[in-house]
This record gives sequence, C-alpha cells and structure tokens, in this order.
Amino acid sequence: MKAGTQRIGTSFGSRLKQALAAKSSWIENGICAAVAFVMANAFLFNTMAPFGVSFAASVKRENSLAAAAGAILGYTFSYNPTSNIKYIIAVVLMVAASWVISDTRLSKYRGFAVPIVALISVLIADLAVFSLGGLTLYDAVLSASEASLAAGTTFFMMRSLTVAEHRENLLCLNNSDISCLIITFAIAMMALGSFLIAGLSVGRIVAVVIILMCAKYGHEAAGAVAGVTAGAAMGLLGSSFTYLAAAYGFGGLVAGMFANFGSFGCAVIFVIVNGIVSLVLGGQFEVMNSMYEVFAASVLFVVIPTSWTDKLMLARRSKTEAVTQTAKDIMLSKLHFASQALSDISTTTQQVSGKLMTMQSVDIGTVYSKSVDSACRRCKQRGECWGGDFSASMDSMNHFGGVLKRKGKITEQDFTGRLAEMCVRKPEMVLAVNAEYSLFAQRQGSRQKVSQIRGVVTDQFEGMSMMLGSLATELSEIYEIDNRKNRCIVDMFMRYKTELSAASSYEDKFGRLYVEVTLPSFKLARLPVAEITAELSDLCETTFDLPAIQEAEGTAKLMFAEKANLSAEFGRAQIPYGNSKLCGDCCDFFLDNRGRAHMIVSDGMGSGGKAAIDAAMTVSLLTKLINAGFEFDAALKMVNSALLVKSNEESLSTIDLACVDLYTGKAEFLKAGAAPTFVLRSGTVGKVESMSMPAGILRGVEFEKSTMTLREGDIIVMISDGVILTGIDWMYPQIKLSKSLSAQELAQEIANTAKVRRVDNHDDDITVAVMKLSKGV
Repeated sequence: MKAGTQRIGTSFGSRLKQALAAKSSWIENGICAAVAFVMANAFLFNTMAPFGVSFAASVKRENSLAAAAGAILGYTFSYNPTSNIKYIIAVVLMVAASWVISDTRLSKYRGFAVPIVALISVLIADLAVFSLGGLTLYDAVLSASEASLAAGTTFFMMRSLTVAEHRENLLCLNNSDISCLIITFAIAMMALGSFLIAGLSVGRIVAVVIILMCAKYGHEAAGAVAGVTAGAAMGLLGSSFTYLAAAYGFGGLVAGMFANFGSFGCAVIFVIVNGIVSLVLGGQFEVMNSMYEVFAASVLFVVIPTSWTDKLMLARRSKTEAVTQTAKDIMLSKLHFASQALSDISTTTQQVSGKLMTMQSVDIGTVYSKSVDSACRRCKQRGECWGGDFSASMDSMNHFGGVLKRKGKITEQDFTGRLAEMCVRKPEMVLAVNAEYSLFAQRQGSRQKVSQIRGVVTDQFEGMSMMLGSLATELSEIYEIDNRKNRCIVDMFMRYKTELSAASSYEDKFGRLYVEVTLPSFKLARLPVAEITAELSDLCETTFDLPAIQEAEGTAKLMFAEKANLSAEFGRAQIPYGNSKLCGDCCDFFLDNRGRAHMIVSDGMGSGGKAAIDAAMTVSLLTKLINAGFEFDAALKMVNSALLVKSNEESLSTIDLACVDLYTGKAEFLKAGAAPTFVLRSGTVGKVESMSMPAGILRGVEFEKSTMTLREGDIIVMISDGVILTGIDWMYPQIKLSKSLSAQELAQEIANTAKVRRVDNHDDDITVAVMKLSKGV
C-alpha cells in the first residue's frame, strides 16, 4: 500500500512539474505583471513613483508587455492615480522604444540603451504634463531628477534580474551586483510597505523574513546590511518609521551572530533586540504594530522549510576549492625534492655506467689469445711459435684485425709472415679465429645497444627532472588564489548543466589572471565555449580569450587566460615530394595556457612514409610535452630519447620551434638541425639559422636559441629544406611584397613559388608555416 501511494504521489508530482513547465511562459508573465503592479506603488517622499516604469523597462522583451500592463494597472489603482498619468504615458513610450531597440543593432548595447530610454520616457512624460499648467524652472529640475532616478533604478533592476535569472550564489557576487540587489530590495520594500492586511504592513513582514534569512546564511554582515536597507526604505514611507533603520539593522547584526543556533535562535534574538530598540526610539502606537509584524514574520521564517531557503542559493557552497597557500608550499617542496632526486638518479646512472664500461672493456687481443689456446693446444710447434718467435707470430695475428673488420671472417689465404710459413694447423686456426670474433662482435653490439638504452633512460630521468623543476617554478609564480571566485565559476558552469571536477583562478607574478577548469570530455560537445568565455569575463571583470583545451583519459581541461596585447594568425602549406601522397614534413601551431603562441616544423629523414612517421612523431610529442608543462630543453631530451629507441633503424628529425609571448611580444626561436626561419620585423626581412644537430642521431642534442621582440604586423615564416633547394635570396622580396596577404595565403604563395623554381632536377617535400601577429585587444 505504501509503495502504491508513493507511485501515485510521484506520478502527481511529475505531472504537476510537466504542467508548470508547459505554462512557464504564462507563469513568468504573470509574475512580471504582479511585480510591476507592486513597484508602481513605491513612492519616494510621497511624490516620485517611477519604479513601475523602471521595472517594466528592465525585464526581457518577451515579458515587457505583461510588465507594462501590470505597471499601468498599479498606477491606475494606487492611492494617487491622478498624478500617475505621466507614469502611464512613460510606460507606453518606454515599451515602444524598447521594442525598437530589440529589433536593431542597439540590442547588444541593451545594458546602456534601456536606462537611457527610461530616462527619456519619464522626462518627456513629466515635461508634457507640467507644460499643461505652465512649466517652471523648479518643475524642469524636478522632472530631470525623477528621470535620472528612473534611469538609475532601471540599471539596478536589470542587474538584479540577471542575477536572479542565473541563480547566482549570493555569497559569491561581486560588490557591484550586491549593491544593485540592495537598492532593488529597498525599492521592493518601499512598494510592499504600502500594502496593509489587518493593519499590518506586508512590506515590513517580508522585510523581516529577508533580514532573518540574510542573518542566518550571511551572518553578521549580511544581516546588518539587510536590516539597515529595509529600515531605511520603510523610513522613506513616513517619518514615524525612521527608527526601523536602527531597530532592523541592530537586530539583523545580533541575529547574524547567533546564526549557528539555526532559524529559531535567529528569530528569537531578532524579536528581543528589535523590541528593545523600538521601545527606546519609537512611538507607542507604531512600536506595537511593528512588534506584531516582527512576531508574525519570525513565526513565518521558522516554519519555512530549510530546503526551500537553501534553494535560494544563499547557503550553497561549491564543492571545488583551489589550492591553499599551505598546500602550495607543500607541493612546491615535493616538486623540488622529486626534481632533485631524479637529477641525482641521472647523474649516478651516468657515473656507474662509465665505470662499468671501463671495467668490462674487451679488445681484439682476447679473440687472438682464445683462438691460440683452442687451435694450438695440441700442436708440436706451439712452443716454437709462441715461445721464441712470439713477436713474429703476433705480428701475423695482428694482420687479421683489418681483414676481420672488413669481412667479418678470415680464410687461409689471409695468413701472412711467420704463420703463413710455419703454421701446420691453419684450418683449425681459421675456425677458431672466426668463431671467437663472431662472439666478440655480438658482445660489442649488445654492449653498444645496452649503453645506448642506458643513456636514453638517463636522458629521460634528466628530462623528467627538468620538467618537475619547471612545474615548480610555474607554481611558485602563482601569487593570488581566489577561492570565492572559484565558487562563482563552479556555479556559472552549473547553470550550463556542467559539473566541474576542479576549478581554480589565480594570478601570476605579472598580475595576469588565469582560470583553469576540469570537466568530463563528453560535456565539451554541447558546451557553448564562446558564450561561457564572455560570461566568465564579466564574472572576473577582465577580458578572457577563448580557452586552450587539453583532453586526456576522458577528462578535458579548459584554460582561460587574459586576452593578450597581440593575437596570432596561423597558416601552412605543404607540397609532397614528387607524386607521393605523404609529406615527409610535419608542422603544427597552438596557443598554450600562458598566452604563448607556438609554431613547430619538423623534417623527417628522407621522404615518403618513413620520414612522415618520424616528423609526425616529433611534432606530436613536442606539442603534448609543451602543453603538459615541459620546458623546451626537457621536451627535446624526451623526444630525442624516443627517436633513439623507436626502432632498430636510424630515425632522425629536424626541429624548428618558434614561441611568441603575446603579452610582451618576446619571441624565442629554437632549432635542432632545421632550415633558416625568416622574420619580417618593422618592415625588414631577416633570418634566424643554426648549425645544431637534428634529434634522433646522438644523445645530448641541444637547441640553438635566439630571441627578439616582435610587435603588431610582424611575420614569422618557417620552412623545410625543400623550399630553398635553389637558394634563399628570393625569399626576402617574396615575404616583403606579400606581407598584406593573410597567413594562409602567404604560406601557399611561398610554397607554390618554391615548387615553380625547382629547375635543378632535385626534389624534396615542401612545407611553409606562417605566424602573423596583429593587435589583440
């Protein structure tokens, strides 16, 4: 029976939700009309009442007609309908103008245009009404003041409605949004204060409930601010209620101090404190009415379920917190320790490896001695050959060294000197020498391979040490972490139905703001990244660029950085060797989370499929390592190690890397066996070149580095060897004359020109990558 009852209840609840969802637009319009009706009854100093006009102007376009109707009804049925004619005219003018704005390009400036429309509407209506009885200077000043009041309250209400629509966590709002909410709250209390039920003010009862909620969830500060605001609003309705600012304010402050005692504790303390202050400052009649209202509001506050008040977003806390200062110090210590430990392992491995190589070294003399022991053991002439004539016999044996290196074995025809004349066991000697040399060659090959692998592992330890060191340096540059802002960020993503795994916002040593969020990868497809970037910029009061996105193991990380002074436009063009379908070069470009633009070109050894694999592997590894936080030298070590052990065949790739800090314009060029890079700077074309080794040949490969500062309009052109097989002189005028083209057009033009200039019957893959800098903000 219980289960059946539960199913019926669940079914009724779901049907009710569906019915409400289907009628949501009607409900929303009804609420807007009701609020506008109430706002039209808010009078300042018993004379000014532009608040209904302001509310009707601040709502969304689809609710504006309903709000306007509510405002007109409110002005019509207020206690002073005759003087409200001007407000009805203003509402009509305002609605007409607002609809015109929504249909024009001005809609994107709605935040500024609508308050101005409200100002003009109220001003025109005021002047029109006053002119009927003769317009005076006092009337004109009064009209201008009321119009300005209408514009200001429209702005505040628009901001408040935006907060309400987004269901923002009230504890995470910035100061300007909180100020708008406070002013809107005061106006609402003024409006409700005029409505009486059984002699009790609806406005004051609602005000006390809100004060108690603020005290419970926001403690002393929120309770005091809400109390003073509500009390001041009530005081504007009449001088007899001016004492409420002190009564409500002090009551909210003390109630907030007892917030840990729950709703009942807050209510009891507020009633006591408010009663004492009211008795001291207020009149007898007003105090009695006020106490009845406070008691009724306190009872209402206690009986409201906590789950309902929690849904107002006053109490909700974000689950995700950024790292604290203590945690940062601990993490820095661990990173430095791990980096030093890996560096020590690399150094120790190299030292032990060198000593073992010296101790276990084997030379060709071992082959000869073992061969003599095996072939001459039973020979009657052994004493003569390896006794008195030892030097002559050894000279003959040494002759085998050159033959073995060339052929890998000897024959009887290779005997010379003493052994050619006197040796009677030549067949046995040939077999022994060839067998021992074969074992010697195998051991040498194995030793070299083991030594190479040991060196690669050592380089990887060193690369990991450098990576951890660079991560520690980057972490140490984080100077400010804002946990409050992190909670707001999590709440913002929740509005897009996306729950974050982590969120952090921080500033580096240059004062640049960064935001990093982590979420499941499958959420990316439906996430409006551009819209989120714009909203995040408003939330953090800065301008963010579109985020850099990294994905790994089902998790995506979005990294937002402040919009830089420069922006990078990229272009690339590739023409494969001959009729090949695969290009042996590879290039890529990307922006990292520190506002740096990267461009990488790699030329694999040879052409075709094998070269394409080497180049693609090089570029892919470098891109992933740099995005993961590796510094360039550490990334090169890791890539070089990977190429050395990739296969038994030789694998090598050139590396050409350009990195531009878009905040400062500082450009860093790093080359390992790469072709020249051309730079158009301040209208002049120069080149950057190096003589370094490519990756994948030997251990210890290093970048050759160059730096310069670039600015708006400068261009970087990176190429593979195939572009300049017929010389490089033509590149300078080509880049200078084509600087007005887009990055992609410039890359394609240079590649096509290089192909046309190929007249020497030589061919190679052609790759051109272009980065063009322009103004970012």
